[in-house]
Amino acid sequence: MARHTVILCEGAHDQATIVGLCETCAGWNRRKGKPDALPQQLEKIFPNPKRDRLGAWEFEYWPTCLQRNEDWLVIRNLGGVDAVLGSKAALLLQQIQPDAVGIIVDADDQPTEQRVQLFKQYYVTVYGHADSVEAGQISSEDEPRLGLWICPNNAEHGTMAGAARQQIEATKPDLSSAAAGFVNTTRELGWPEASRRETKMLLGALHQVVSPGGSLATGLFEGKCWLGSVSDLVKDMKGLADFIEALVAA
Repeated sequence: MARHTVILCEGAHDQATIVGLCETCAGWNRRKGKPDALPQQLEKIFPNPKRDRLGAWEFEYWPTCLQRNEDWLVIRNLGGVDAVLGSKAALLLQQIQPDAVGIIVDADDQPTEQRVQLFKQYYVTVYGHADSVEAGQISSEDEPRLGLWICPNNAEHGTMAGAARQQIEATKPDLSSAAAGFVNTTRELGWPEASRRETKMLLGALHQVVSPGGSLATGLFEGKCWLGSVSDLVKDMKGLADFIEALVAA
C-alpha cells in the first residue's frame, strides 16, 4: 500500500539539501510542480498565494514532491525555525493526513533540549504522541509516524548547511579548497559577510561551479554533483539519510 510522508524544514536551502540527499542516495524521483497523481490528503501542503498589507501578491516557496514506487515524500520549508517549531506548522498539519511526519531543524547555537521542548509544546496540540519523541527518534505509538531530527546530529550545535559543507569537503576536496580560498580572499579584502556567513559563501562558491548562474538552492537540488554515493556520506549526513529512511519505512 502506498505511504505518504511529509517533512517540514526551515528554509529553501534545507529543502533542497534534503531533496538532493533523497534523490541521490535513496532512490526517490523528483516530480515537477504539483503532480496530478499526488494524493488528495496532501494537496493542502501547497500554500495559497495571499496579499500583503499593501495589496501585493505574496508567494511562499512551494514544496517538493518525490515518488518512489507508489510512495510519496513531500518536503516543505516554512521559512524559519519559529514557524517549524510553532503554530504555523501545527495549523498546516491539521489540514493534511500523511502516514508519517518528519520535522528537521537546525540546532544553531541552542541546546538540543530547548528545540525538543518547543517541538513537544506545539506538536502535542496536533499529535498526542509527540510528547514521547526525542531528538533523532521516531514514534509509531499512534498515527502518523512522527520523528524529529536536529541538525547536525541531535547533540552538537550546528546546521544542515554545516553538514553539507562537511560532505563537500569530503567528496570534492579540490573544489572545496578552491572555494575556501575565495572566501578567505574576500575576508582579507574586508567583506564582513565572509566571516559572518562563511559556510553559505563557501557553498555558494562551490555551486556556482556546479550550476553556473543558478541559485544555491538549485545547486543543492543536484545532489549527484556534490553528495557522491551512500558509501561517501559523512557521519552527520548519513545520520540524516538513515532518519528519513526510517521515517518512511512501513
